[in-house]
Amino acid sequence: INPPIMVGMDPALVKILWAIAAGLVLVTALIFLVRRFLKRSGALGPEDTFTSPVPPYEEAQKGLDRLAAQKAMDPKTFYFELGALVKTYIGRIHDIHASEMTTQELSRKLRSTAMDRNLVTQVARFQDCCDPFRYGPIFADSARMKADLDTAGSLVNALEKDVEKIRQARAGSGDKDTNEPEQKMAPPRTRILDSEAETPKGQVF
Repeated sequence: INPPIMVGMDPALVKILWAIAAGLVLVTALIFLVRRFLKRSGALGPEDTFTSPVPPYEEAQKGLDRLAAQKAMDPKTFYFELGALVKTYIGRIHDIHASEMTTQELSRKLRSTAMDRNLVTQVARFQDCCDPFRYGPIFADSARMKADLDTAGSLVNALEKDVEKIRQARAGSGDKDTNEPEQKMAPPRTRILDSEAETPKGQVF
């Protein structure tokens, strides 16, 4: 009687391959978590500061103008971009990794900065108001989108005035010079989307 012939891969080899794959996944996850921790702790430096050579306020205004000029834009895409725009601007003016933070994390971080506490609350409320349209089964109509776009513009203007006060206070106290040319505040946006593309407010999909 001939001895049995092995068919397929050696079970021991399969176990080794699975162990290697699991190890690679674990190492990748650890690298990601460590890098995320270092970013949030500031050990890797202010990431958002280097996203663009354009001044933060000017970049934010260009982003708002681009959103205002869009026609028939998907509401979820609109709110994701609007929220990201505000977070990126905040991250750049306060040297924090705002774009990676949840609303709660961002609020806690901003309380450790010199930002006016009323503005910290406004930022949190704005992000909270946008969340249902980003993550929930609700469509915003064009009127609501325009209102939130104007709110974002007003918020950016208020944040710019606040950070200018912070720069002046630091300059007056002899801290590192952070003066930048005073920015002219942009007016509210008045154009967004085609009226024909409106979706009834609160429609579930």
